[in-house]
Amino acid sequence: SDSIFFAADLPFTASLALHSSRVCLFSLRILNVRIAMASDEDFSAALGAGASGPIPSSNADDYVNDHVIEAQWAEKCAIQAETYFKLLSAFDSKKLRLTRLDDEIYEDFLRCFNNMQLDVIRASDLHAKEAKEMWRAFCMRYEGRVEDYNFGTLVRLDVSQDYSSENTILVPRVQFYALEIARNRRGLNTCHFEAAQKLKAAGASS
Repeated sequence: SDSIFFAADLPFTASLALHSSRVCLFSLRILNVRIAMASDEDFSAALGAGASGPIPSSNADDYVNDHVIEAQWAEKCAIQAETYFKLLSAFDSKKLRLTRLDDEIYEDFLRCFNNMQLDVIRASDLHAKEAKEMWRAFCMRYEGRVEDYNFGTLVRLDVSQDYSSENTILVPRVQFYALEIARNRRGLNTCHFEAAQKLKAAGASS
């Protein structure tokens, strides 16, 4: 097969070789993604089980530790986002496989969310009450089958744009997979590869 396989959990050192120098700045901006969530409960749920932190404490050191953990999480998300976008720019995304369950996830997505707009995702399609219930049931079907299925992951709202604090929302990882697998199979991400090829051709001819 000529498919290109993308592992979301690339080793940290391997990811560093792929992501750009703006990751550190971007990881700080990711913290602003919290305002795009419907509630703190959504934010904590997207971080995965046990990631919401302890019960608030009067000890100031506990809050410092929470900020450190959140910053580390943000950096990991930023590296994954940067790596994924570089792959979209380097390869034909229609050949990109995100998991070993891509076909099943895509078919499941079509059954549940076939009419969902994917070129520009509306936050209501993810966080409205009815949507949240449907997505929660969808995600739970992959518990134990997709690694870190509910770990907080960043997805772009406007498929034609890069990651940014304005164009990013936080979702569970398997929800990211579902949205991006569908976008890739419908050719919505190919614009980034085509733009990169045009820049490469322009540079070669200059």
